[in-house]
Amino acid sequence: MLIDTGAARTCMALDTAQELGLDAIRFQDTRGAGGIHKNQVFESFLTIEFEGKGIGEKALIQGTMQVIGIPELGTYMDAQRIRTDDPHPKRMIGLLGRDFLRHGLLTYNGVKGTIDLVLDLDSLAKVL
Repeated sequence: MLIDTGAARTCMALDTAQELGLDAIRFQDTRGAGGIHKNQVFESFLTIEFEGKGIGEKALIQGTMQVIGIPELGTYMDAQRIRTDDPHPKRMIGLLGRDFLRHGLLTYNGVKGTIDLVLDLDSLAKVL
């Protein structure tokens, strides 16, 4: 998933939600560059894996979260190739929005080209 500070809610490519067999629990109006759309909302169990300096090998966050299914997001995300040494294919399936990011401090250092995300795990645990 990509970090998207402009997204109020965490979103998933609609085709991914359908591949996973998720059932929509409701519809919600969303606003984006293309205007207002009515999109399906899914209850989803997410496993988010972070890798980077300061956290050791890997850090996992798991929990249930409502995500908005966005049509054509999968097509846009497919253009973003993920480079990895892992032989298993990986793909981006969504956007981590401010509903997730509000549980942490995100710092972008443009000069160094780095992003630091420090999560308040106690805060996050209350909602996941």
